[in-house]
Amino acid sequence: MLSWPVGGKAPTGNIQVGLDIGSSKVCAAVGELLADGTIKILGIGQAPSRGVTAHGIVDGEAASACVSAALVDAEIQCDVMIRNVVLAVPGTEIFNYETTDYYIDLDQSEWKELFEWEKICYAASPDGSIQPVTLADHKHARHWPIVFGPDERRIQDSIRCVEDVGVQVERIVFAPAASSEAVLSANQKKLGALVIDIGGGTTDLAIYYNGALVLSVCVPVGGRHIANELALTLGIPLAEAERLKIMESTRRRDAIPDEGFLRKQREMIHAIVQYRLEEIFDRVKRRLASFCDGIDSLCAGVHLIGGCALDAGICEVAEKVLGLPAQRACAKGLSGPARFLANPGLACALGLAKLGHTEC
Repeated sequence: MLSWPVGGKAPTGNIQVGLDIGSSKVCAAVGELLADGTIKILGIGQAPSRGVTAHGIVDGEAASACVSAALVDAEIQCDVMIRNVVLAVPGTEIFNYETTDYYIDLDQSEWKELFEWEKICYAASPDGSIQPVTLADHKHARHWPIVFGPDERRIQDSIRCVEDVGVQVERIVFAPAASSEAVLSANQKKLGALVIDIGGGTTDLAIYYNGALVLSVCVPVGGRHIANELALTLGIPLAEAERLKIMESTRRRDAIPDEGFLRKQREMIHAIVQYRLEEIFDRVKRRLASFCDGIDSLCAGVHLIGGCALDAGICEVAEKVLGLPAQRACAKGLSGPARFLANPGLACALGLAKLGHTEC
């Protein structure tokens, strides 16, 4: 169970907490709705992630301990007691189908033949919040989007992981939708934008077009694959390779000193990182082939988030492979410490805190 900070203030309707359980870290962002209608980020609690892989939670006890650590960190920073959270569901794949007269006329056996119904959730609102919907309910509704999401077990595992530490989940949101809410303006969503979240084990993609989330897919590669390549090439432990990747890949290539072996080693690291990033973006491009309007129609370009978005030269690599202008994204429509708002690795948690203050 969580240890509540001594003297901590009970949360009010003005305070919402977004919780992102990732494969590399757990983040809890605390946002307060101010009198002028703006949302201020009071603090972000973080903890290294254990028991979570790209496929979901594999060790509930270890994952719950990490969730507890992140929430306690957030409580201490913000002097509040956290009782409820808005939870992100990662690894989501969204494909919209309208309920036309043709589909309504189908019987249930034909529906089940067309769609894996047990893996479908209904996007309850444009912001990406989800709730289950039965097949019977859907057959009697018109123009509802059918959304392929994670299976029920993955959702329940995430909820159970939070409830095991004495905290309730009051809302579930697609992770790509939450991240996009943090970094995209309403105009960018209307013009068309691609948000690429490169995490530790996966890369989540979200396309907004004409103001709506129209496609979200997951590519099973991420920053950990870059670290694995470094570990194999340099013959060092994975943890050391991860530290080296973070330390060296954030330095500009032209800042590498001319110091013999040291320079050659750093050039090798940059070459490996760039090669793997090109591979990730190439897989992204192929995965987005199902977008019927083509990514060339996305006038607002590419917005990069996730821990790997800090890698030097990543925007240039994305532009080269995808053929679209790319930028490292930062939070919009929020106030608070710049170290939080400018960190692309915190986008999902920030978006969840923001969405917690909107109507479902």
